[in-house]
Amino acid sequence: MDFEKLFSNLTEDQMEKAKECKTPEEFLELAGAEGIDLTDEQMEALSGGGFISAIPGRLM
Repeated sequence: MDFEKLFSNLTEDQMEKAKECKTPEEFLELAGAEGIDLTDEQMEALSGGGFISAIPGRLM
């Protein structure tokens, strides 16, 4: 899954909040609170791992 497409649709504020997420579950919670629409493929990929390290600008 290309996470770049997902992140390109986030506002600057949403991206800053995404960088604070430590787990995919935290991002899912953020998505729900911010009204971020996720496709079935994106939802599936979130649970597959590697997501948090894919967030642009996220410091590990």
